[in-house]
Amino acid sequence: MFVDSGRVKREVLPHDPLSPFLIRECVDDALPYPWHFHPEVELTLIREGTGLRYVGDSIRPFEEGDLCLVGSGTSHCWVPNGTSDPRFSFVVVQFGLGVFGDGFLDLTAARPVKELLRRAALGAIVEGATRDAVSRCLEEMLRTRVTPLERLSGLLEVLTKIALAPATKSPPWL
Repeated sequence: MFVDSGRVKREVLPHDPLSPFLIRECVDDALPYPWHFHPEVELTLIREGTGLRYVGDSIRPFEEGDLCLVGSGTSHCWVPNGTSDPRFSFVVVQFGLGVFGDGFLDLTAARPVKELLRRAALGAIVEGATRDAVSRCLEEMLRTRVTPLERLSGLLEVLTKIALAPATKSPPWL
């Protein structure tokens, strides 16, 4: 659901009492999300489709395999190219900064994830072997027989892989 607040819309996410974050796969003939923001962090994997990715003040092309991390409160949208096959398939994960509980990000061991989420306000592209590993984790998290605890553990695994990736130390921040 979107709340109109002028040129940029605020997305209000549904909350599932069984899961502290949202993961879903979407297949559509269009990208149904306007220029918007939300307080949750978002990780989007494009499975199929091409176009332009708008994150904050960055505008860059996207294609199949694109994996982008968007920070809390950062405006963003994906706009399709005017191609003959407008089909899109993507996976999106959205979570609040407190997804792992109060104080988790203040733990010394969690510092790399905390820094990643802080810097994600600029948007970050995940590439190479890290992108491939994270994509596999996301696909596993979508399986129906995965428990909510396994999904939560999978989210921490995904964030850890991105945070500790060599490219994240000097990443393709948008």
